[in-house]
Amino acid sequence: MVDLPPDKPKTTLMNVVNATADTLNTFQNGTRFNYTSSFYPGGSLGYLSVIAGEYPYQIKKAGSPDVLLALPLKVDTAQAYSLFITGYAIDRVFLTNDVFLANNDTEIRFVNTSPNRSFDIKIGSNFNYANRAFKSVTPFVAMTAGKSTYQLYEAGGSVPIATGELNLTANRVYTLFTKGTATGTGDAAFGVKLILNR
Repeated sequence: MVDLPPDKPKTTLMNVVNATADTLNTFQNGTRFNYTSSFYPGGSLGYLSVIAGEYPYQIKKAGSPDVLLALPLKVDTAQAYSLFITGYAIDRVFLTNDVFLANNDTEIRFVNTSPNRSFDIKIGSNFNYANRAFKSVTPFVAMTAGKSTYQLYEAGGSVPIATGELNLTANRVYTLFTKGTATGTGDAAFGVKLILNR
């Protein structure tokens, strides 16, 4: 009888977004999967391959053996996910299933990773969402490539608390997210970050 090689585990894609003030490493079932580098406050890993199914995940500060947070996550094959880390309690971490548009447009979404705050967000002329609570995620919206201005408001407010210009490249997908707190300083200060999904 010939021994067949074991089946390769089925995989999926996961991006981890660091909305904390610390430099982090992430682990699936005890194995670090951001193995090329740690990721800094406001940074993201890009989509990395992880084993599909339900496994424990761990979060540690870079250079430390101590587990800051352990939680089970279940992910399916052939999907794309983003894990947003805003703190080290279960209710400060959330997972999104990233569903992109089918026509390869330039796309953007907004994610609120600021606990206890809600926002109104406008980007350009066709992206307008109101009262986005903590952990809320807008759909990806097709945008015209080039420069777009964003305005972020406290929910119901009339004066922007953050404004800026985004330079969006054709056929790319982005996430704009909040981080930090109103009273935070340094890497914990409130801000808005743009990351590239693909």
